[in-house]
Amino acid sequence: MGYTKAQEYLYSLRNSGSKLGLERIKILAEELSNPQNNFPSIHVTGTNGKGSVCSILDSIYRTAGYKTGLHTSPHLVYLGERIRVNGQNLSRDKIVQYTEELSSIADKSGVSFFEFMTGITFLEFAREGVDIAIIEVGLGGEHDSTNIINPEISVITSISKDHTNILGNSLSEIAHAKAGIIKQNTPVVIGVLPLEAEAVIRKVAKQKNAPVYAISGSNYPETALHGSCQRENAAIASLVVNILQSKFPVSEAAKSKGLMSVTCRGRWEKIKLITGQTLILDASHNEGSAAILAKNLAELHAQTGKQFTFVCGTLGEDRAQAIFATIAAHAHEIYLVTINQPRATPANELLKIAPPKASIKSLSQLFSSPNRFLPENSSDIIIVTGSIYLLGEVLSLIDETAALHNEVCLQDKI
Repeated sequence: MGYTKAQEYLYSLRNSGSKLGLERIKILAEELSNPQNNFPSIHVTGTNGKGSVCSILDSIYRTAGYKTGLHTSPHLVYLGERIRVNGQNLSRDKIVQYTEELSSIADKSGVSFFEFMTGITFLEFAREGVDIAIIEVGLGGEHDSTNIINPEISVITSISKDHTNILGNSLSEIAHAKAGIIKQNTPVVIGVLPLEAEAVIRKVAKQKNAPVYAISGSNYPETALHGSCQRENAAIASLVVNILQSKFPVSEAAKSKGLMSVTCRGRWEKIKLITGQTLILDASHNEGSAAILAKNLAELHAQTGKQFTFVCGTLGEDRAQAIFATIAAHAHEIYLVTINQPRATPANELLKIAPPKASIKSLSQLFSSPNRFLPENSSDIIIVTGSIYLLGEVLSLIDETAALHNEVCLQDKI
């Protein structure tokens, strides 16, 4: 099997849609001799911030000399981004190898694309002998396929409304779904949560005799990632490291260096284009992250005194409304695009609810060549926001290397 055939197989799994529940992943893991039990792990969920917290933890532990495994989703451009050992993406050769190895077993259990990739993660981390694995939940927590691990600690970064059709319409329902990752007698770290959500988390934790640790105060540690929310994420990661200190010692110097050397693509990521313009890739995609975007925009406007060009596409009109309300006051112009994803909201539908400065363009019209943004009357700062999938598409257009590995369409169908 070559890489093209492996992709075709993975596309077939992806096109069958998402499947919540642990039955299939348990069957797959059992057939693989439960590799998830062969390495210690940290389990991270949350409406926003979980990817950043995972990246910070990975950076700190790698800096401290540990061999780390990092499982995140979705990927931006290349499928192997989801599964990293010591910061290195899973290679195409290994993706082919694992697809050949797991496909016959997976076909029997009827696993989804995400479950298949989760199985690969567990095998890779076990075979590589990672010292510590940081595992990001795909969706929710209780019924997510990553929830068959027995972690050293569980982490809930934030709770706000998103995926309400699956997780529930209230904060308490969403909190209960995410509290599903809490394990018996296993510590839990929480970020700043709404009182309604925190009450649910603490109730579940008490039932499972799981001690709860929450970040407190406002003097959060510095980090290389931009924004006040990232300092909260840094505080969450630092608290996790402190709690696990007896099992996984980390010096203060290593922790500080890890915090200041972390990278996390698409989180207010700045790229200089050959036109001299600054492109900012921002993964805001829901009500909670729109509030964070508002703070970043206010800060940027205070620094520059300018308005900005926005490129926006979303998965869902409710998400678009939150983003539009945030960017309207800062917009020089807004270009609406249709993301190449099954649940993407068409640009013509977005236009009906968009601010007056909005118009429809395709990404190929806006980014016609690598490192260049075409509209000549645009502002000096271009901000791409609304969906992490959109960021991957833009990266595949502006970065020649990314274009060679473009797999932005091979995503979870949720």
